[in-house]
Amino acid sequence: FPRLSAAARSAVWLSVFTLLTGLQIVPFLGRPVAEAVSIPVAHLDMRWSYAILGLWAMLSLARAVQLGIGVAHLRRLVARAVEVEASVELQAAISDVARGIRVRVCTSDEIARPSVIGFGLIGLGPTVLLPQELVGSLTPAELRQILTHEIEHLRRADDWTNLLQKIALVVFPLNPA
Repeated sequence: FPRLSAAARSAVWLSVFTLLTGLQIVPFLGRPVAEAVSIPVAHLDMRWSYAILGLWAMLSLARAVQLGIGVAHLRRLVARAVEVEASVELQAAISDVARGIRVRVCTSDEIARPSVIGFGLIGLGPTVLLPQELVGSLTPAELRQILTHEIEHLRRADDWTNLLQKIALVVFPLNPA
């Protein structure tokens, strides 16, 4: 959707994600659980059912471990980041761009591009991380553009959408969508 704004594209993809996730529970809606479960889709030996259940459980566990490792890595990354010295210009830019979202601006030599880590809508301390070598070469106007872009991710709740997607991967590891 190249002609749509970033916010509209985000809304479209969130709707697609919600639809694909919701399709997993549609067969159980409107019917008693016993009736929904008793509809034969394929006749398999019970051993196959246990094998598929075991595969699902192993993949779910693997995805959950992967998610936990990712969260721990992000927490360590933020803990090692160095807060940018807030000049008057930077403070003004942050407060103007953030409009009520409390955000830290830090640098890190472990990242390649600007990123935002954390949850903005409930104040769980979002942090905008900037690559160390980038900070020295930015003008105040360029820094403001980067902050505007990253904080807009928080305002659009992309952080929560990303978390929902990761949780869906844990719950539905065998779904090709």
